[in-house]
Amino acid sequence: MLLSMTGHGDACGQNDLISVSIEIRSVNNRHLKVSFRCPDAFLALESQVEKVIRTRVNRGSMNVSLYVQRLDKKQLNQLQTDVLEGYWEQLRSVGSRIGMTPADNLAQLLSLPGVVNEGSAKLLQEHDWPLVESVLNEAVERLQEFRAQEGANMVTELRELGGQIETFVDDIQTRAPSVVSEYRERLKTRLADLTRGSDIQWDDKDLLREMSL
Repeated sequence: MLLSMTGHGDACGQNDLISVSIEIRSVNNRHLKVSFRCPDAFLALESQVEKVIRTRVNRGSMNVSLYVQRLDKKQLNQLQTDVLEGYWEQLRSVGSRIGMTPADNLAQLLSLPGVVNEGSAKLLQEHDWPLVESVLNEAVERLQEFRAQEGANMVTELRELGGQIETFVDDIQTRAPSVVSEYRERLKTRLADLTRGSDIQWDDKDLLREMSL
């Protein structure tokens, strides 16, 4: 089966924790080359992604894009109340020593380091890979289906071109025997016209010499 070197495949899926979307685009390359784009937290999956692709694809430059969205609200921005209370107590303590009352500005307190924990939303979790792998396999399957269809189209086109060439060859073989005689007659007529009314004489040897030129 002939596979096209260019193709496209995508797939998506989700569980209770994350939503995953993968897009693969391939272009011509005599070897297999995999380029992986994803959120920084998922860069650790690059070798596993490439391993999956290499089990299914032999040639081409593969551009793989991974998009991830966290669905588990518990893993999103979490307020660290103990850290917030610690900041507030320190401000009150310092304020009492210098005779000032800290302003009740919660927005400023929330911007302090460690008050809002974003790390859990950005870190790669152990349970993320099974879903990513499943979506990746589906995207690769669709890529291969696309390449197979393009390959089938190429085969059809090549067969049509081959049929046209075969027709041209048959026509040439059919006409070949008469081409020389037709050319000889045209040349005779031309020479007769050129020498009419003159003393120039010519014979078949002269004609053959002109035909060879």
